[in-house]
Amino acid sequence: MGRPSVKRIRGSSRSLWFIILIGFLLRVIVSVFLLGDTVKPRRDYWPFGYEAGRIARSIASGEGFANPLYDKTGPTAWMGPVSQTPSDWVTIC
Repeated sequence: MGRPSVKRIRGSSRSLWFIILIGFLLRVIVSVFLLGDTVKPRRDYWPFGYEAGRIARSIASGEGFANPLYDKTGPTAWMGPVSQTPSDWVTIC
């Protein structure tokens, strides 16, 4: 077994970038089709993040870590502000 040739290394790095590009394009295409189902003004954008989206909306509007449901429910412990387990960190990334 000898050292791999430079052409072989370049070819494999090109195929890696090609795979990454195809994966990115597939995600963008799927996102475009699912966006219409997610963004619904008549439901006050509920499917866009559900409870976590509502908490993020409250934070962004200056109300703090609160209101995970439709009404103003006040401060919440519905979910932690930071993910607790490394497996959640991997899922998020």
